[in-house]
Amino acid sequence: MASPDTTHVLHRNLTIIPHLATTGNASTIHTTTPSHPSLIDAACGASVSVLGHTAPEPVKSAIITQLNSLPYVYTGLGLTTSSAEDLASFLLSNKPGGLSRALFLNSGSEAMEAALKAARQYHWEKGDTKRDVWVARKQGYHGNTLGALGVSGHDERRKQYNGTKMLNEEKVRWIEPCYKFRGMRDGETEKAYGERLVAEFEDVVRKECDEEGNCRVAAVVMETVSGMSLGVVQPVEGYLAGIKRVCEKYGVLMMLDEVMCGMGKLGTHLHTWMHYPDFSGPDIQTVAKALCAGFQPISAVLLSEKVVSAMKTGSGNLANGHTYQAHPIACAAALAVQEYIRDNNILELVTKRGELLTSCLKEEFKDYDKVGDIRGRGLFQGVEFVEDRKTMRPHSEESKIGLKVAQWALDKEGLFLLPSVGKSGALGGEFVVLSLMYEVPEEEVREVVKRLGRAVRGVLGE
Repeated sequence: MASPDTTHVLHRNLTIIPHLATTGNASTIHTTTPSHPSLIDAACGASVSVLGHTAPEPVKSAIITQLNSLPYVYTGLGLTTSSAEDLASFLLSNKPGGLSRALFLNSGSEAMEAALKAARQYHWEKGDTKRDVWVARKQGYHGNTLGALGVSGHDERRKQYNGTKMLNEEKVRWIEPCYKFRGMRDGETEKAYGERLVAEFEDVVRKECDEEGNCRVAAVVMETVSGMSLGVVQPVEGYLAGIKRVCEKYGVLMMLDEVMCGMGKLGTHLHTWMHYPDFSGPDIQTVAKALCAGFQPISAVLLSEKVVSAMKTGSGNLANGHTYQAHPIACAAALAVQEYIRDNNILELVTKRGELLTSCLKEEFKDYDKVGDIRGRGLFQGVEFVEDRKTMRPHSEESKIGLKVAQWALDKEGLFLLPSVGKSGALGGEFVVLSLMYEVPEEEVREVVKRLGRAVRGVLGE
């Protein structure tokens, strides 16, 4: 293995020698490092490898079949493939929430960039060209490309670009996240809290309207369930539906980022927003990560018929395109992954194992004063640390408690976790995120929680 000074790979951390991963099976990654010969991946990488680190036979077969028949076509030549058409049909044949078309790309950041462009094109095609303002949530995160980062309220990730105009700061308006653990006022109900946030959003939108009622807001952008900026925070009941009502009132598009939280992570439903029955669905949605479980790089932008119709009756074109758009092998692999999940009733298992995970976490930390909140659903859950439960005072981001817990878990327990990453904003606390593979055995759920418990106490004390 090359040293930090001799490797030709630009690694994320330039001062350490990364572990050389060699093989994997289920949730285990094997490395050549003597002190870490095998690691339990309780994060699915970056919440990606939801079917584990060995591809099921149908996925292998789909990749090889497509590779042998037609490995690549350029969609700019007016070509499509059955793998792309079949994947889109699988996701959208019943038009969930009015979503009717899919644009397949390569990463979550790329999908978010394309979604922003699609929202702008929608208004442009309708002749509403002055809509150039975006509303986004503080402490949200939507990707590492400049457009996506521009609507991401994550201080640490933005700091090198603030003030350079690269993030188009003057065109973004910020609203508070729906984060009941930190955001609810004393005596406030969840319903009243959600209504207050919706009213604050409407105030922001109204300020961008002129006396004739013309509005400059193109879209509001938010994660259905937050990922790594807040640590798996779900919206309160009525919040998403309230945001959608305001959007419809002012002609604003609603964009949901389900890159991290979507495609079955919460169990029961493929799309996370479906867990909120009073919500009718977004105008534009992004998915990635669990779409193909890491077997190929692929993401998707899902668009409502309303948005597509404006493009169709306007220029007749999508004002966006990429060389590897709708890559046939990636689409074939993603379709095989989703069919495997459907045919084996995997989402039912996610729900069941998720209930066990919640129960184990609550039992492990029920008397532990330095865990303030256990939250999430299914196999996507977060644990937030506090100085003590009496005050629920958060640790500062500078303390890096989440990172220290994850590092302890890796070094001493052979357990991969996702930690809070740098300063995300005023409300932020320190946390770790668990994102377990969908077919995780019961005994492994319990083992993961035990190892997490030892890591937390190792850092924060008994």
